[in-house]
Amino acid sequence: MDGDGPDTDVLGEELTEPGRVWSTDTGDATRPTALHAEGSLASGLDSAQTTVSDDGVTEVRCAAPSIGTWFALPGADDPDDVDLETLTVHLANPEDFRATVSVDLYTMEGPSYSADSRGIHLGPGESTELDVTELIQNTGSLGVHVRTSTGRVAASLLAEHSSGNADWVPPTRAPDEEHVIPGVPGGEGTRRLFVAAPGDAPVEARVRVVTEEPNGTDDEPLVLNVPPAASAWLSLEGSLAEAPGTVVVEADGAVVAGVIAEAADDGKVVETAYTAAVDPLTGPLDTTAVIADMPEDLDVELVLGAPDQDAQVVATPIAADGSMGDAVRAEVAAGTTHVFGTDTEGWGSPRAPTPRTATRSAWSCWRTPDRSTRPGSCARATASASCPSPPPP
Repeated sequence: MDGDGPDTDVLGEELTEPGRVWSTDTGDATRPTALHAEGSLASGLDSAQTTVSDDGVTEVRCAAPSIGTWFALPGADDPDDVDLETLTVHLANPEDFRATVSVDLYTMEGPSYSADSRGIHLGPGESTELDVTELIQNTGSLGVHVRTSTGRVAASLLAEHSSGNADWVPPTRAPDEEHVIPGVPGGEGTRRLFVAAPGDAPVEARVRVVTEEPNGTDDEPLVLNVPPAASAWLSLEGSLAEAPGTVVVEADGAVVAGVIAEAADDGKVVETAYTAAVDPLTGPLDTTAVIADMPEDLDVELVLGAPDQDAQVVATPIAADGSMGDAVRAEVAAGTTHVFGTDTEGWGSPRAPTPRTATRSAWSCWRTPDRSTRPGSCARATASASCPSPPPP
C-alpha cells in the first residue's frame, strides 16, 4: 500500500498464498509503501524495494517498525574523500498508534543533534524525511540511532556519497561486544570499517578479517580505540588485499559497526556499497534466511563467511509461482570466506538428509553486468514492513 490510513492507495494484487514471490511497481509512489501480512503469510514476510535508473540500481530492505534502529557509516568530512554529500533519515509509522521519534548521531567528537532531530511526532500512517547533513559536517565516521519514546517506526537511511553515488545504508545490529559483518566485496577501492560506542566509557575494538585464506589476521588483530559516546574508523584494504571478506569485531564494551566499499576506476569512485553486522545463521532454529528477488540480467553471487566453524548451506531458488528450483549445497571451511555462484567451483547436489547447519554468518552480493557490486542481507520475518519512497532520479 502507498501510505496508510484513509487516503491509502492499494498497490498490486493481494497475495493470499504463502510460498510465492509477489512484486509490484512503486515507481510512481510519492509516500512510503506499507506491507501488512496475517497468519501464515506473516511468519515469512520478507520484502525489498529495488530502484533501477540510468545511474544504476539501488535496493532497500523494507524495514519492520521497531523502537530502535542502528546504522554505522561515514560522515561528511574525510581527507581521502570517503565521505557523504548528504544524509537523509526516512521515517514511517505504518501502525495504528502515534509514535514519537528522536535521531541520535555519534560523531568522532561525540554526540550531535538538533531541535529538529528530537521529538518528531508521527501519527498513524504518517511519514517524514529528516535531512541530517548539517549535523555530520565535521566527522569522518558516524553512528546513527533512530529511537522512539512512544510507538514504533520503520527507519531507512539514504546516503549520497561525495562521488555522486546514492545508496541505502542497511541497518546494523544493536550495540553488543561482538559483531560479524559479512559480505565485504572484493576488488579495488576503499574498504573502511566504522564503529560507534554509545556508552559513557571508551572502548577498545579488536578486528580480524576472514578471507579466502584460513589464517587472515587471526594472530594479530587490528585494534581500534573508540572514545565514549563517539565513533571511529579503520582502513581494511591492507587486510583484505582486494579479496572478499568477513569482518569480526570484538570489543570490551558495546558497539555498533558497519563497512563501506568503494569501487574505483582510474582513481575515480564509480560505485559505493554498504554492509552491516547481522545475526548469524545457526542451528537448530535460526537456520533460514531469504534473499529477496533480484532484477533481471544480473549475475548473482552468494558470499558466505564461517569465522568460527565449518558450515554448510543449502540454497534453493523460488520462482514467482512458488515452484522451487534445484537446491545446491555450499560448504565453507572454518575461518574462511567463499564466493559461490552458478559457475563457481564448490557447488554440489544436496545430500540426504539435508544439512541443518548453516553458516556462522551469511551475506549475498549481486553483481550487475558491468561487475559493480552491492550487498544484500538476510532479514527475519515480520508481520508488517515499510519501504521508503523511491529516491529521486
